[in-house]
Amino acid sequence: MDNQHNCVCDLIRCFKIGQNITIVTNRGTQILLTFLEVRDNCVFGTDPVGRPIVLDCDCIIGVELSPTIGCGIDILSAAVIVCNDTINGKVTCNGIPVSGAVVTFQSTPSILTFSPNPIVTDSFGNFSVEVDVPVGTPETDVVISASTVVNGRTISTTDTSMVMCPSALCTLELFSSGTPFNCTGSVFGVVTCGGQPIEGVTVIFSSSNPDFTLNPATDISDSQGDVGTGVNIAAGTVDIESAVITATATIGAQVLNASVTVTGSCPSNCTLTLTAAPEINCTGTISGTLTCGGVPQAGIPITFTQFPVGVATIPPTITLANGTFTTNVTVPVGTAPTSTIVTASATVGGQTTADSIDINFSCPEEEVCPCKFQLGVAGTGAPATANIVNGGVPSTVSGTINVSAVQCYIAAPGCNPAVDNFSITFSGGSFTFNLIQGRRIRISCIGETGATLEGEAVASGNSTLQGLFDVFIGYTQSGNTATWNILATNTAGDSFSTTFTSAVTPQTDIGGCGTQF
Repeated sequence: MDNQHNCVCDLIRCFKIGQNITIVTNRGTQILLTFLEVRDNCVFGTDPVGRPIVLDCDCIIGVELSPTIGCGIDILSAAVIVCNDTINGKVTCNGIPVSGAVVTFQSTPSILTFSPNPIVTDSFGNFSVEVDVPVGTPETDVVISASTVVNGRTISTTDTSMVMCPSALCTLELFSSGTPFNCTGSVFGVVTCGGQPIEGVTVIFSSSNPDFTLNPATDISDSQGDVGTGVNIAAGTVDIESAVITATATIGAQVLNASVTVTGSCPSNCTLTLTAAPEINCTGTISGTLTCGGVPQAGIPITFTQFPVGVATIPPTITLANGTFTTNVTVPVGTAPTSTIVTASATVGGQTTADSIDINFSCPEEEVCPCKFQLGVAGTGAPATANIVNGGVPSTVSGTINVSAVQCYIAAPGCNPAVDNFSITFSGGSFTFNLIQGRRIRISCIGETGATLEGEAVASGNSTLQGLFDVFIGYTQSGNTATWNILATNTAGDSFSTTFTSAVTPQTDIGGCGTQF
């Protein structure tokens, strides 16, 4: 034992029994303990959860007095929990992780099940529990509480979430892009089981009106559970007509049915038809033909739109002498399988005609997760003013917003692509708007203080903003203040947008896949 360590032990020996101290080891770690004695060149004490600690004086390079040990527990739950989810948290004292703390959960009202409960923190003070919502639970606001005992004192924290779980084990929801259609439109749906999107389910579409044809008539749900079909109205349909579009799927013994009524017309005598493979992986082509009165149309510009927006790059093209056209499609690397409605439009003699088709775009990469993060609004929510466009009518509503986004996140080094969830709740007076079952298209991180997320989510609440929304979340952090940018749009042109600030929740983490939080 050298003189330095003799001095350290002599110093610690002078402390009173029961003194709280922080020891710095030669490995750079900090250890909180309640001092008991120095004996046999070792320091004896207990950690914050009462377990004995013995440290060799030769391993100690410093000591700090801790008159009081400030301990805390932090949790981050999703803004909206549909049937089941994961809650992450951490226990610290004076900023130092506490391992071995026993954390217990409960909810008010007492309708949630936590597993495991209680749970013990790991060596970094972290913990994760699964939360389950009983089947048949309507939209319900709950307060989630977590507590533990540290240094003989109970510490606790709360977080709020909206929870729900539809009665049906599996559901098929169907929406339209907004009617009346002008020659073409789209119908899309979401397949879920237990509130989670289901990939690989075959959905069959049918139309009650022969003038409303579907392309494709069969679709397979993508990684977000999405399906879709283009609705194309026969050329020369002058008066507005209606059609009931029905979707049917079978999952196990359960048969799912959903219907939506659409209206539209197509007074143009021109016909545009689209052709493409049902799935395009990274690159592909979209082809078609444009005729008017059966005569091929040459030199007509063809433009393309898609929903969700920006999944693939589809440049405009021009018809050839025989009325045909082709364009090359590029899908960004890292795009998960995404059901996308592609619409081609052309204007001939002042009349516009169009055709829509559903294509499943994807372009996987070896590194599915470029980074990982968990983001949330501190407390029960933050004040925000939302800009809303509903049926072409703009308005603003002031209220309270709550946002959570957990992507590729695990506290340990590494990324988990299966972690994919975001949700938003907004309430202002009698207006409520929620985005649930959010699934990413792509994410990015800007150092440790910024992140972006592009994805899709299903709208709920008492507003008439309904259906599947394309969602962008931007997050930047400066000190203890976070700035959020939210934009959600659907194919009908409805939108919800807001920029607001909130306090940074202690459970906010942003980093690369190699980061240990």
